[in-house]
Amino acid sequence: MAEKLTVVVTCTDRKSLTPAERLRVENLPDGHQSQRVEQWRTALRQETARVSLRRLYQGDAWKQAFELERTLRDVGFEPSVLVASAGLGLVPVDEEWPAYAATFSSRHADTVGRNAADIRAWWKLITQEQKGLVEHAEGQTLMVLSETYSSAMAEDLAALKGRDDVVIFGGSKDVPGELRIPADAALRGKLGGTSGSLNVRTANAWIARLDSPNLVGQRNNGRWRAWVDEVRRPEVYERKPMTDDDVLAFIREVRLREPTMRKTAALRILRDNGLACEQRRFGGLFSAVEKEDK
Repeated sequence: MAEKLTVVVTCTDRKSLTPAERLRVENLPDGHQSQRVEQWRTALRQETARVSLRRLYQGDAWKQAFELERTLRDVGFEPSVLVASAGLGLVPVDEEWPAYAATFSSRHADTVGRNAADIRAWWKLITQEQKGLVEHAEGQTLMVLSETYSSAMAEDLAALKGRDDVVIFGGSKDVPGELRIPADAALRGKLGGTSGSLNVRTANAWIARLDSPNLVGQRNNGRWRAWVDEVRRPEVYERKPMTDDDVLAFIREVRLREPTMRKTAALRILRDNGLACEQRRFGGLFSAVEKEDK
């Protein structure tokens, strides 16, 4: 009989549908976080265009989340996949929801908060009416988290401290040390993919080297350590500088393919292609292209 396993992955910026204007956090009126969350919930309930989260999210990291699900089944787990989302809270991957724009990234137009306290308050409120992480994580649990998500979920993660059947890939210093396997950029040459998918690719490789379908006591399993020692190669960045005209042409091209793409996602794609542009400079050029399209 397969071993039950709760899996938590994070949502992605890229989506298959364009959000309605009322489902962009940047369009929420100012106010206390509790008021904003309630207005957001109302907008979610009123939107009728819905799709399974499996089909809503897109991108390399999302594809790798499905690979992870398959690997888990192959090694003998029965995974139950949840999505941690700034816009939805903690929800099953097969539920249907509307497209939306919400993020924990503080520099993004659709951020739910400009500082850690606001972001953590939003997470607590958006999950208030749901089954919480601690309740979901009653048995073996595997999570793949970015730094921003682990910071937002810090209170929930702290409640899992001391568990030997919970493993978290990626995350930040907010994750208790005994739970965490940090992402290692020196493995990217072997694992491939974008920097945004490194956490989930690491989880996939780690699971494939388990001795049995059991997380208990295997966080530092020998097969994994031996493999890492063999393939680990530090990355050397040699990105190609770009003129403003080159950057503008790149931005216009990616926005032509995906009109709703935000600047953070576009900059990540640029850098993943071995190109160089300072963040503030890129942001100014991206804003210029956005004005062209209005």
